[in-house]
Amino acid sequence: MKVVTRWCLDGKPCRRKPDLVAIIYGGTEVIRGHNESITMNGSLSYDPDVGQGNHSGLNFAWYYGEITGNYSGVQTAMKDSFTGVNESTINYNGSFSGRESITFSTATMSVDETYVVKLVVTKDYRSSSVYQIIHLVKGEPPQISQRCLVNCELKISPSVKLSIQSECQGSQCSKISSYDWIFYEQYPSAPNNDIAWKKVQDLHLITSTPLDSSSIVIKEDSLTGGKNYRLALFVKTTEGLPGMSAYDISTASPPTGGTCSITPSSGISLKTDFNLSCSDWASDSTPLSYQFQYQLENGLYSMIYYGLNSTVISWLPPGNQSNNYTVKFVVTVTDKYGASAPAVNLSVQVKPSELLSSENISSFLTANDSLFNDVIKDGDLSKAAQIANAVLQAVSQHTTMDSKEKAKIQDFIIESIVSLRVNNIPDLLQSSSVIGSAIQDTETVSIKSLVSSLSAIEAMTSFLWNIAQLKDVADIPLVTQSAENLGSCLNSVLKAGAMIASGNLGSGVQEQGKSLVTTSMKIISLVGDAVLASSVPDEEMISIKTTELAMTLGRHSPDKLAELEIEGGDGRFVLPADKKSLVSRITEATFVDTQMLSIPFNPYTWDNTKQRVNSDVLALDLKDETRKLIKVSNLTNDVIIVTPLKPQTVSLENPQYFTKNDDLRFHEIDVKYDNTLIMLEITPDESSINLFVYMRYGQRPTTQEHDLNATVSKNERCVWMPSAHDRNGGITECSVNPLTPIETLAKQPGKYFLGVQSYNTTAANSHKRKRRSCFGNGRQKRSCVEVKDPHPLPLRAKI
Repeated sequence: MKVVTRWCLDGKPCRRKPDLVAIIYGGTEVIRGHNESITMNGSLSYDPDVGQGNHSGLNFAWYYGEITGNYSGVQTAMKDSFTGVNESTINYNGSFSGRESITFSTATMSVDETYVVKLVVTKDYRSSSVYQIIHLVKGEPPQISQRCLVNCELKISPSVKLSIQSECQGSQCSKISSYDWIFYEQYPSAPNNDIAWKKVQDLHLITSTPLDSSSIVIKEDSLTGGKNYRLALFVKTTEGLPGMSAYDISTASPPTGGTCSITPSSGISLKTDFNLSCSDWASDSTPLSYQFQYQLENGLYSMIYYGLNSTVISWLPPGNQSNNYTVKFVVTVTDKYGASAPAVNLSVQVKPSELLSSENISSFLTANDSLFNDVIKDGDLSKAAQIANAVLQAVSQHTTMDSKEKAKIQDFIIESIVSLRVNNIPDLLQSSSVIGSAIQDTETVSIKSLVSSLSAIEAMTSFLWNIAQLKDVADIPLVTQSAENLGSCLNSVLKAGAMIASGNLGSGVQEQGKSLVTTSMKIISLVGDAVLASSVPDEEMISIKTTELAMTLGRHSPDKLAELEIEGGDGRFVLPADKKSLVSRITEATFVDTQMLSIPFNPYTWDNTKQRVNSDVLALDLKDETRKLIKVSNLTNDVIIVTPLKPQTVSLENPQYFTKNDDLRFHEIDVKYDNTLIMLEITPDESSINLFVYMRYGQRPTTQEHDLNATVSKNERCVWMPSAHDRNGGITECSVNPLTPIETLAKQPGKYFLGVQSYNTTAANSHKRKRRSCFGNGRQKRSCVEVKDPHPLPLRAKI
C-alpha cells in the first residue's frame, strides 16, 4: 500500500493517508451469459482510514468497453502463461457515476467477446481504480466468485495459510460437476510493458485441499513475500456450461535484516534478569510485533511476551538437568499484515534457584509478602506464570517431597492463577501452561483444584472458540498450540476424575469424579470446534496431540464422507462406502465436521463394563454446520473401528496337550459378557499331525453338532462357521499362516466348550480297529468313560 505525503499550510507535512482500496465483487475475471443483466458491485471498496463498510466521502465512477487488439488474457486451464490486460488495448465507450453498483444488459453485446468494466474510486486528493474482465458465452452459466475466509488483508501474510471458498449464483449452481483451481505468478514486465503471468506447476504440493474441491487452502510458508499472484477457478456443469472467477493476490514482504539475542547466556531461575532483545528489523509494514515463546519440559507451550516492545526483561524457569539446564526459545517478528520473518531460535542455560529447595519452596511461594502474591495482586499474569512454572517444575523434581505438601502448593498456585483474567491468546497459553503443570500429577491434586481448574479451562475454551471465529492472522498460528495446552489439561482432569469415580471415598465423591469426566468430554468437543473454525471443507485433517490424549479433526463435503478413513492415536475409523446412506442423514449441510478422540486409558471407570476394556477408548462425533451432533444409525454397512489390544499378562507356561487319533479332548471357556471375542492359538507340534477343532455353546461339541470347526496343521489353518439360517451352508476362511488365531464372537455369556481331535497323516493305522467317540452319533456298542473337564482357559488360550 502506498502512503501519500501532503504538505499543510504551515509548511509542515500533514498526516499521511493510505491509498483508497477499489474492489469489484466477483474478482478480476469472470464468465457471464449473453442476454443477461449484469450487476457490478463496488460496495467492498473502502478508505483504510475509516475501515470497510463506511463509504462516507467516497465517489464511484464506472467505465465499460471492449478489449481491442491481440489480447491473450482469456485464461483456460490449458495455458501455462498469458499476458495481462494493457490499458492501451481497452476502448471505453460508456460510463456511470455516483453509485456503488450498476446494472446493465448484455443484449447489445456480442457473444464470445471479451469486455472490461473499470471502477474508479475517489476521495479528497486520492484515487484508486480496478477492472473486471467479462467473457460472454451462450446460455446461463453459473456465476462464480471467490470469498476469502482466512488471511484476507489487502496484502496477505505468506507465513499464514490462505483459505478461499467458492460461491455461486444462478440456477446452474446445483449442476456443477467439476472444479479446477489454477494459480499464476506475476513476473517482471516484458519490454512492451505488458504483464506476464505464468502458471504455478505442481500446485497440489502447496495446497491442503484437493484441486477439484469447491474450496482451496494454500499452506503457510508456500508463497514468496512481495509477489503478485492470480488464483483462478474454473467450473463446468453437467450440461457443459463453463464458469470462472479469478482474483489477484499480493503478499506482504516479511521483516528482514534483524537479529535477536538473549543475555546473559546463563543464570539462575527467579534470580537472574534475562534480557530478550530484537534489533535492526526492517519492514515497509510497521509497526512490528515481537513474540518470545518457549516450551516447558512437559510439552506445554508458554509465552514470555507478545507485543510491540522489541526488548523484554524477564525471569525464566529452570531447564532440565539432563539437557544441561538448557531452555530453548522461539522468537517471531511479525509486520502489521501478519507476515513473519523466519523464526529465530535462541537457547540459554537456567539453573534452579536455592529458593526452590524442598525446605524453602513453600514459604517462598505462600508468604504474605512473597513476590508471587505481589504479582497476583498486581494482575500481572506474565510474571505470575514465570514464577508458578518455575515452582511447579521444581516440585515435580523433588521426589522426596511429601504428597500433602505438593497438594498444598498445587492448590495455592491454581487458586491464584485462575483469579487472573485471560484477555488474549498469549494470556491463554500462560494460564493453561500453569494449570496443566499443576494438575499433571493426578495422584496428588485435590478435588478442589480439579474443579477450579476445569472451570478455568472451560472459560478459556469458550474464549478460544470466540477468537478462532475471527480468523485473525496473528492468532491462527497460536490456536493449535492453545488447543494442545487445553487438551493436555483436560487429559489430566479425565485421568484424575476417573480415579476419583472408581475410588471408595463415598458416593458423593464418586459423583464429583463422574462430573469431572463428563464435563471434560464436553469441553474437549468445544476445543475441536475452535480448531475447525478456520477450516474449509476437504482440507487436510488436523491432529492435536498431548502426552496421552489425541484428537483428529476434519471438515468434509458430504459427498466425500464415503469410505473416509480417520486415524488418531493407534486407532482408526472407516466410514461405510454407501454414499447415499450417509448423505441422506445429512440434510441441507454444506459440510460435516468429524472429531475423533483417542484416549489410552478408560475414563469411564464407574461403568460395569470397565473390566472388558483392553484397548484405547475411541470416540467419533459427526457435527453439522451449527455444531450439533448428527445421529447416524441403521446404515446399510457398518462403520469399521480398528484399535489394537493392549498387551496382556500371559502365563509363562506354554501348556502342551496330547490327543490320540479320533479322541476329542475337551476344554471349557467361561465368557462373562455379551459379544466377547474369543481368540484361540492352536498349533500341532509335529508336521504329520492335523488337529480338528470344534466349539459349541452350552454343551460339548461333537463332530456333527458344533457352532464352529477348524482344521489346523503346521502349514495351514481353515475355519468353517455354519450359517445362522442354514447349518448345511456356512463361511470358510483359510490362512497359510497356522499361527493366525482362530477368532469367533461369543454373542452371549456362558460356557463355551472346545473339543480338539488329532489325526496322524502318516501313521499306519488302517489295520487298527477304529475307536468310537463317545460323542459321535454312531451306534454305541459299549459304555464310555468321560474325562473330567480341565480348568477353564483364558479367553486367549494357547493349546
